[in-house]
Amino acid sequence: RYIGDWSSDVCSSDLGDDWYNEPQLENKDADANMVLDENKDPSYLTNQATHKEYVRSGYSRGHLSPASYHAHEGKEASRSMTNIAPQIEDFNNNIWSTLEEALYDIVKANCSFVNGRIYFITGVLPRKNTDRNTIHEGDNKRVNVPTHYWTAVCCDSSRSDNLQNGWSAGFIGENKPADE
Repeated sequence: RYIGDWSSDVCSSDLGDDWYNEPQLENKDADANMVLDENKDPSYLTNQATHKEYVRSGYSRGHLSPASYHAHEGKEASRSMTNIAPQIEDFNNNIWSTLEEALYDIVKANCSFVNGRIYFITGVLPRKNTDRNTIHEGDNKRVNVPTHYWTAVCCDSSRSDNLQNGWSAGFIGENKPADE
């Protein structure tokens, strides 16, 4: 509930603190451009989480599509509330960020041949909805805290002269502190 299930990227090589909502999720006729979450339009509570729900929740805003994988406008787009899900801070800042950085370095080093394309798809495994498995805002228990994050990467060589250079890999991590 109220979290992205997955995100897919074609990878390329100073974010502020702004977070965005997507009006078109609430009204199909709305402008397709993201709006600052500060807008505080109550209609955004229907289909997406808000920044306020993460403040002092004890959870990090875990990116499905990391800002570091993007250039320019893609970095800003990664700050959509639909691109995040609650992450245990220790897991986000250590295990998962280390994996994201390592994967980025690996694909840049091993998929930089002519016509090689890099694809990432990342998602979460939502918990069963119970009070203790959601972020609480007052009496509202809206935002599901996933049990796991997963990611898959593909180095597509189908457009290159060296098809054998293609490869793929997948990873899954439990959304919990490292010492548990």
